[in-house]
Amino acid sequence: MVGALTRWSGAALWAAHALRHALATPPPPRLPLEDRLAMIPCRGLPIAAPVRIYWDRHQVPYIDAEHDRDLAVALGVVHAHLRLAQLELMRHIARGRLAELVGPLAAGLDHGLRLIDFGRAVPAIAAALPADTRTWLEGFVAGINHHVAHAETMPPELALLGIGRTPWRVEDVLTIGRLAASDVSWLVWLRLLRLRDAADWPAPWRRLVEASLSITGA
Repeated sequence: MVGALTRWSGAALWAAHALRHALATPPPPRLPLEDRLAMIPCRGLPIAAPVRIYWDRHQVPYIDAEHDRDLAVALGVVHAHLRLAQLELMRHIARGRLAELVGPLAAGLDHGLRLIDFGRAVPAIAAALPADTRTWLEGFVAGINHHVAHAETMPPELALLGIGRTPWRVEDVLTIGRLAASDVSWLVWLRLLRLRDAADWPAPWRRLVEASLSITGA
């Protein structure tokens, strides 16, 4: 009971601090759409050929590029421009570091996420990536990092959460991918857990892996 009260007290203190900080910080000025799009840091992109980024009337982005890696770089820049705060939040969740942002209320969630350890298999996954996939991912990460390094302003949510301009790595994207994959595959894993202690477990697991490889073409 005391522990629960302590956690909730800590969460309440953090919420009060965050609210006070949010109220004390003036909101960013509302900018016309053209000004917001002009804030995308397109100069000096690490690309081999010119890339065109444009938006339809619904403000859905489109990218024309001569090379796949250049396309990935531009996509990383656009993704960071639109969703950097969400990307950072997902990076912290995938690593079990949510309490760094929201306080002790998330300690239990972080504990569970670290037990799962989505990043444990990431070094092996990164080492086994096909060359084209590795190149594409490196381009995407380079685009995110270009935005992080060169954007004039950062999302106000990052200041509220105490997140600075932190570089990204391919491993970060892969770890988030493992977190996202668990959201659509956890029912399958629950079924597999029932078979994990069976004496013939290696056989069905091997068949599952082989079937997955045949589908993905790896």
